[in-house]
Amino acid sequence: MKRLFKIISFPLGAACGIGLVFFLIDFIRNYYEVTLADIITETGVGVIFGAAAIIPGVIFFIFSDKFAEFISRSIARTEKRISKMPTKDLILCLIGLVLGLVIAFLIAQAFQITSPLISTIINLLLYLSCGILGIRVALARRDEVKIDLTGGEGAGAVYIPDSSVLIDGRIADVIQTGFLTGTFIISQAVVNELKRLTESEDVLKRARGRRGMDLLARLQESGVVIQFDSTEYDGDIDNRLLKLAKAKGAAIITNDYNLNKLAHAGGVKILNLNDLSNAVKPVLLPGEELSLQIVREGKEPGQGVAYFEDGTMIVVEGGRSLVGQSAECIVTSVLQTSAGRMIFAKVNQNTGGTE
Repeated sequence: MKRLFKIISFPLGAACGIGLVFFLIDFIRNYYEVTLADIITETGVGVIFGAAAIIPGVIFFIFSDKFAEFISRSIARTEKRISKMPTKDLILCLIGLVLGLVIAFLIAQAFQITSPLISTIINLLLYLSCGILGIRVALARRDEVKIDLTGGEGAGAVYIPDSSVLIDGRIADVIQTGFLTGTFIISQAVVNELKRLTESEDVLKRARGRRGMDLLARLQESGVVIQFDSTEYDGDIDNRLLKLAKAKGAAIITNDYNLNKLAHAGGVKILNLNDLSNAVKPVLLPGEELSLQIVREGKEPGQGVAYFEDGTMIVVEGGRSLVGQSAECIVTSVLQTSAGRMIFAKVNQNTGGTE
């Protein structure tokens, strides 16, 4: 970059100097009604244009390294900022810029200024101001604009799973059964969290992290459409996922209770696998009879605890004395939440317990 800029610096400076001379000559001739011969003599033409070419050319050449460094840093900063922007924001910026420039063109056509110098300055400021204003207005209204980035109806919906879902593992089975179809966006923040878990000194955390990474690799191998997003957002991982979901128009898949609440408060669509699991479980009504194996004592006096195969806990009144035995029980109530389902039952006194 520096070598290229040094090569073109002298011709570029010379061109700028000569262009400035032509501009000044035209300005003086139009405003002071003098001819070119009145401004410069024939012998002075070569001197003026030579000086106008050499002096700026030498200045550009001397400062070419600093110019090249400044331009390189500016390009790098601009590229970094653009790479961090969501696709939706980039599209809105482009639309706002185009509309701003169109408005600036219409305003410039409505007010014709005879002075070339003043006209050039005013037009430059007008186009610059309208372009920036268009971009700022477009970004300020980003939440009110819905842009489909999935390629139409055939591309399906967009989902953003968090780390709890990847560690849980059930999402792979849900996807393979066809209940969830579309594009799955994996945030770099989620990948980083899984990597931190795999590097943890705690054995359980390390196992959880590896399970999440293994599931991610399994989804990729199964042909699921997965996109990795490296856009950086401020805040903790939950807020980053919420901002990413808003930018992509996606739904978040999670098992996390706090993220579930934040998403509802922020107006982001949330899919909770625990809710799905509870929805497909057999419906139990008060009065139904169950045959249960009482496995341990409950917290309250006289209570026993049993479990379904899926892990659902049943609190059995009068089951403390039947620990280790099978008992016929009657369902008294069912408590269902996003964290799971808890069933309350009582021992059927007519049947009792069996070994």
